Formats: sequence, structure tokens, C-alpha cells
Amino acid sequence: MLVLSRNIVLILCCQLITVSCTSDFKSSFRVDAQTRTQENWKPATYMGLTMGTSTREDMLRAFGEAEDFAEMEKWRSKTDDLPPEIVHIYENVGEIRGPHRVAVSSRDGKVIWISVEPEKMSKEDVVRLYGSDFKITRYGYDDCIDDEDGVPIFESPKGELELFEYRELGIFFNLKKQDRFNGLDLVELITFVSEAPGTKTSRCNLQR
Repeated sequence: MLVLSRNIVLILCCQLITVSCTSDFKSSFRVDAQTRTQENWKPATYMGLTMGTSTREDMLRAFGEAEDFAEMEKWRSKTDDLPPEIVHIYENVGEIRGPHRVAVSSRDGKVIWISVEPEKMSKEDVVRLYGSDFKITRYGYDDCIDDEDGVPIFESPKGELELFEYRELGIFFNLKKQDRFNGLDLVELITFVSEAPGTKTSRCNLQR
């Protein structure tokens, strides 16, 4: 399952490659299927790998052996029975130039998501690749469920996280906040997923 929280970049930068992290978009993935919004989301396919269907063996055929990897426990509730994800780290292996992270479930070996940190890719470059039929969605953070691996997100018109979503393609991307202040629309991450990145409503409201 997928969750998007404040830590994809934080996890990718800090936990996996031990460099200084100043990213505005941080995310980790996990949310239960019952509360997730699935409006028009379909599994993405990247480099012949279909999220949620392709396996670790397919990943090795597409990318070869990873340069490094890390186990990510991720956020979970008391009733969740979710296995950790093994994130495989690659440099410049795919159709988009830049570091790649491939998350594989340790339970069934399925590829869950792929995230790419592109080198100097603009919003216009993404539109040239995938078209202009994207949806802009804002998300808030469910801070009441915070832990060291991240915070789940939910749709919120006033949320601080803005994602550009190709739901029919299973793709979303975000822009570098600091560059936007400077009049630039440079992409921070492009992520290929098997399901929606967050829930329709906040879990925190349900707990109050």
C-alpha cells in the first residue's frame, strides 16, 4: 500500500545516501485501502515495470543490481499488518536522467513505487513527456499519526503540499518550492505509483 507523507525526499536523502537534506517535499508511502481516495488512479508503468504487479526480478532485468538499498518500516497503525519496503537505489538508469529509488515489498516482492529526482527538469519538460491533462491537488499532513518515518497525507484545499497528478497514468510530481519563489518551475520528484498517494479526509479528525 501507498502513503505519501513528509518523508520521500527526507528518506531518500538522509536515510539512504546520508547527505544534507533541505527538501521542501518529504514523503514516505503508506495508507490503508479503506480510507484512500482512488478517484481515477491507475497503476503506473515505467521502464516496463508496472507498479503493484512487476516483481523484484523484473526490476533487476530492467535496471540491474542496485548500487545500494535500505529497509523502510514506514508508518503503520496498530491494526496494520504491513511489511517493510526495501528501497533500491540507482543512479541514471531510466528514461529520466537522475537518481532513481525503487521500493519493493518485502512480503511479496512486488514493485510498489518508483521515484526519480530529475536533473534540471522543468514542469514544461514533464508536460512534453506526459501531456497537459494533469490535476493539481493540495494535501495536508496528518500530524497526529507522526513517527520517525513520516506523516500520512490527506486531500485539503489549504494543504501545504501541492502535487501535479496524472491519475490515469499513476504519476505525480512536485516542484521545488525555492525555485518557484525565483520564478522557476523545476521538478523536485516524479513518482510512479500503484495507487493514490493519500486519503480523501484526515485520519486525525476521526480520532478526535
